[in-house]
Amino acid sequence: MQPSETRPDGGRGPDGEGGRVAGPVPWYRHPAWFWLALGLVALLVVLLVYWLFLQPRAAVAPVVVAPPAASPPPGDGIPGAERQRRLAQQQDLNRALEERIARLRQQLAGNVCVAEGSSDTPAGGLAGSAPPVATPPGETAPRRTSQALVQQLENATVFVVTERGVASGFFISPQLIVTNRHVAETAKDGVMIVTSKALGRAFLADIVAMTSSSDKGGPDFAVARIRGGTARGALSITMRGEKLDPVVAAGYPGRVIAMDRALHELVSGSEIAAPELILSRGEISAVQTSPSGIPVVAHTANIMGGNSGGPLVDACGRVVGVNTLTTFDPEGGGKAAFALASAPLKAFLDRQRVPVSVDARSCAGS
Repeated sequence: MQPSETRPDGGRGPDGEGGRVAGPVPWYRHPAWFWLALGLVALLVVLLVYWLFLQPRAAVAPVVVAPPAASPPPGDGIPGAERQRRLAQQQDLNRALEERIARLRQQLAGNVCVAEGSSDTPAGGLAGSAPPVATPPGETAPRRTSQALVQQLENATVFVVTERGVASGFFISPQLIVTNRHVAETAKDGVMIVTSKALGRAFLADIVAMTSSSDKGGPDFAVARIRGGTARGALSITMRGEKLDPVVAAGYPGRVIAMDRALHELVSGSEIAAPELILSRGEISAVQTSPSGIPVVAHTANIMGGNSGGPLVDACGRVVGVNTLTTFDPEGGGKAAFALASAPLKAFLDRQRVPVSVDARSCAGS
């Protein structure tokens, strides 16, 4: 007889025989709830497998790095035919301006009687120029009020016109004008047209001295003598100029005076029309030495094409440099302005025996 076994609960076995443990139940004899629970488990397993491995994923768009933008074609994308049309218009305008300037030259030449030889001064010197004035360095130059500085620059700065464009200049004596060589060398037959509101009308001016070249960063100066006119004021020069010293640029930038009706009247033949003088304040950023070895004043006054040859003055109204060039950074958008310092200008004038007033005093308040 097999030994008996007792269930923990001491009850009957599944077969109804109390005290005896039933043997394994055949699979087909499980109750309905067992099959229902097993079916649910199987369904959950199937769903889990589907969710983990078989569910379709949302598509992920690939990250595409756009190529760098191509540089605009010449003419900023303007079609070739349109660019040619605009170029032809500009050439026609240039020819018309040259004809008008030529007529203005003839008018001015017919109105001024010039003694023979007075407009052709030998390179050895400029006879009849005012003697130089040297100011003792121990004194202090008075600082100009804004009104006084404006009037001084109005009297001494001139608008320069040549067949190639417009520029600026300034008187260093009643008849002698300083400008850039790269301006003067574009004047037909060495004769420029100069005017200002202070002069009252346009005059011819003869180039009487120039530096040997107008290379960038090198000496770039010229002197012209006005025919028949006399300046209402002249500027002295100074070799003083330090970082952060206030300065004023005077001249006739083309993009600004293009809106001035007097400019259009002038090129149309009016002898008495003169555009307004443009002034811009700034500071000296640095006094540098160019690759050619001359001092150059970097400054923050706003200058552009047309300011070439114009004066850069300090708060006492003395020329610290001749505005000559600008540079532009197309990436950062920055612009730098440069004036050739007064020291190389003085050296050029000395070699040509051109007298100029030199003020060695410090400027009050600087």
